[in-house]
Amino acid sequence: MGIKGFWETVSETHSGRTLPLAELNAEHVKETGRPMRIAIDTPLAVYKYLTGTDHVYAQGCGGMNHPTRTLFYHITHILETGIQPVFVYDGDGKPKVKRGVHTTAGPFQPFPRAASASGGPS
Repeated sequence: MGIKGFWETVSETHSGRTLPLAELNAEHVKETGRPMRIAIDTPLAVYKYLTGTDHVYAQGCGGMNHPTRTLFYHITHILETGIQPVFVYDGDGKPKVKRGVHTTAGPFQPFPRAASASGGPS
């Protein structure tokens, strides 16, 4: 799906230039005084790494949680550039149909807060 007009906006501000993420972030910090933020559709990213590493499983290497480790290292790379990742999940307003497929998950239920181990209320 993506963000409507995203690439048009990017091409207007950085037309024809290829920059490392760290340099792009440095320019952004200089202009705005705050680091860039990148929204990551978390379920889509996990699925992307799962399907992108299927061949690793088929070859019998990669170990357990290989897609999760791959996502972790890519997020680590983003953090090293100074960019702040923002993890996005479907919330209360999740559509009943996404990309022509009916979603089967029930309504959004946030996890209950765990009681503090440092003597919080029980």
